[in-house]
Amino acid sequence: MDDAGFTDRAPNTVGPQHAHLLSLAFRAIAVALLAGAGETLLHVVLELRDHGMDARELLPALIVRATIYLAVFAVALRMAADVRWARGILVFGLGTLGLASLIVEPLTAVLTADRFGDLFTHWTPAAVTLGVFRGVHIVAVLVALTAMIQASGGSNAARTSDTVVTGRSQTEPRQT
Repeated sequence: MDDAGFTDRAPNTVGPQHAHLLSLAFRAIAVALLAGAGETLLHVVLELRDHGMDARELLPALIVRATIYLAVFAVALRMAADVRWARGILVFGLGTLGLASLIVEPLTAVLTADRFGDLFTHWTPAAVTLGVFRGVHIVAVLVALTAMIQASGGSNAARTSDTVVTGRSQTEPRQT
């Protein structure tokens, strides 16, 4: 630490609350990945059974999805070890492309339905199961994002709890 109180290292963020949030985020990502894998497998079964597709036709899409899921899992392992870049990648990736890919299909169905009741007319056990997988996936991603963002914000909260932002890109001691 130099005379001005600055250091080239990040503040020590290891604490029970921080560790709990990272653990929660990791578990939520694992649940999201399992829900996504379950939804994918059910889609494959339905495509093979109902549309007579050849498994080889589905292979490229499965390879892409498996690669994405493995990459997310690998980065989540680094995030669980409190590696900041991993948390940043996950917050950005899951919070933008990840959520968008999960909500675009249901949102399109809602926006293109002539009547609200049309959304419920063709429900089958498979459609409900797919919806449950998708819902669990979305909720798990939202839980993971919330935990990761709180873990990031919580790391500075203890250090700055006695300061207030003045609006001039600096902080001043809080008046008590």
